[in-house]
Amino acid sequence: MTSIYCLPETYCKDDEKWIIEMLSKLPKRVRKRVSALYTDVFIAEYKKEPIAHKKENKARREANTRLRKYVKRYSSVMSCQVCEPPIVML
Repeated sequence: MTSIYCLPETYCKDDEKWIIEMLSKLPKRVRKRVSALYTDVFIAEYKKEPIAHKKENKARREANTRLRKYVKRYSSVMSCQVCEPPIVML
């Protein structure tokens, strides 16, 4: 199951089902890149948090937030739900 969805190398196992759900909304061709970016964010935030017992939660929150926002934006663009920029009259 993980090879189909290209799960990130580093993530919290409690989030696996949710990550699969999010990645399944994306085309296969972009899943690997998105997973790599998820891993990068997770590791960066984990290292940045100075308090040991808060590290994983901080990393999960940031990586999951970015994944959720990316999937939402990507879905909007692919379904043509983006609005045209306003026309400015000079």
